[in-house]
Amino acid sequence: FKLAEYYQKYKDWKYTNAQLIRRKDKNYYLNLQMCQDIPIKNKECNIVGIDLGIKNIAVCSDNIFYNSKRLKSIKGKYQKLKRDLQSIGTKSAKRKLQKISRKENRFVRDVNHCISKKIVNTNYTVFALENLKNIRRNVRTYNKKLNRMIGNWSFAMLQGFINYKAERLGKNVVFVRPNYTSQQCSKCGCIKKENRLGNIFKCKECGFELNADLNASRNI
Repeated sequence: FKLAEYYQKYKDWKYTNAQLIRRKDKNYYLNLQMCQDIPIKNKECNIVGIDLGIKNIAVCSDNIFYNSKRLKSIKGKYQKLKRDLQSIGTKSAKRKLQKISRKENRFVRDVNHCISKKIVNTNYTVFALENLKNIRRNVRTYNKKLNRMIGNWSFAMLQGFINYKAERLGKNVVFVRPNYTSQQCSKCGCIKKENRLGNIFKCKECGFELNADLNASRNI
């Protein structure tokens, strides 16, 4: 069979398995499983901290921001379409709702793929992330409309993509405790709840001022 250009990068991998599948659309698909040995981990310790949140999907400690402006617009359109279809309630509306939901999921995966690829292809060899249990700590600090649009963003998926893409390159991912990363000053270490006010972090002890998400990423 003719291999699509995108998959040429896998042509030298080891073949392990295959399935021929007939889908509901009556088209046939050939799924091939390929494998490759994981590269030896790089022993250099060049670390970047990454804070994941709502207003900024990812903020790196080297001052790189991946904000949610584009996501806010597109997710807002999907949310409105889904609300309109849910209010109709017909069978055709439900079918269209499923189609829209699948399209939205593909959009989420694509954005997470793009962000994770940009992050792991930097010169850093270690990527530090927070444990997922506290990943939504900032949700309440933003308005309800923004939360509704992108508050269900798949941070677990983004972390998973960063993890396996880094592994492919022989790089490392470490998960750290999230305690006080948003309240601690990345300059003097002072921890106070009052240090953070919305998007701004200003240390009550030393007066250091910085974007709150950037400060958190440096703590991470």
